[in-house]
Amino acid sequence: KGNLMAGAVLADAAELRAALAQWKKEETHGMLDFRSPAEFAAFHLLGATNIPWEERSQRAFELPPREVAFAVTLSDHPPVAEQLAFFSQGRVNWTLSFVLVDSAELRSVARELGVGVGRDGAGEREVELEQADADARRARELWRPSTLLQAWLPRMEHLLRQAGGEAGEQQRQWWWCLDVGCGSGRDCVYVARRGGWRVLGLDNLPRAVRRAQAFAARWQLQSTLDFLTLDVKNMPEDVDGTGDEEESAAAAAAA
Repeated sequence: KGNLMAGAVLADAAELRAALAQWKKEETHGMLDFRSPAEFAAFHLLGATNIPWEERSQRAFELPPREVAFAVTLSDHPPVAEQLAFFSQGRVNWTLSFVLVDSAELRSVARELGVGVGRDGAGEREVELEQADADARRARELWRPSTLLQAWLPRMEHLLRQAGGEAGEQQRQWWWCLDVGCGSGRDCVYVARRGGWRVLGLDNLPRAVRRAQAFAARWQLQSTLDFLTLDVKNMPEDVDGTGDEEESAAAAAAA
């Protein structure tokens, strides 16, 4: 389970039907769509994640761990072999279960099986699929937070609720989370998406912070999640507020 077609590029209708039928049953099996946003909007598979080919390097952090299998949908430009070479970078290759190339045959089979979504479909049915598509994308998302966070955050939430009691839980608006060295923001997004959290991510690399901000925006989390560029190893001496107190005292004496 997971290696549906062992990385094969599928084109035959029978192969497409068999792979997509099995993929549909495995409701957490991810699908990366490497095509342009316009191509994705016109047609994509239910729950697929769109990372356009041109953005592959800066958004590689949104891919799963290399040992986790996922499927890929490609266009025929640039050449398929060139696109597949991306997944063979580094010492360990990403694990592809099967590869699809956009075609009329693929779209026909996908719609037949109820896993095709997009503007080129039949009106009312596409509207019905919009919520299903959002739900499936959450279940089939490619990236992962840290395993430690996945294991411990639900337990921490449980303990926080117990500590607050019923009255405290009713009065609570937010829990607060600070991620020092947040990198591209996967852990921050994971926490914020659970609900009930206000999250602040810090990193000393402006490029990482820009990526994290864009990642949070794609999940529409700007209201509960923010990022700052800050080197915590070189904080100002008055970061604890003593400088402000000294200035206030000096101002009071002068008055």
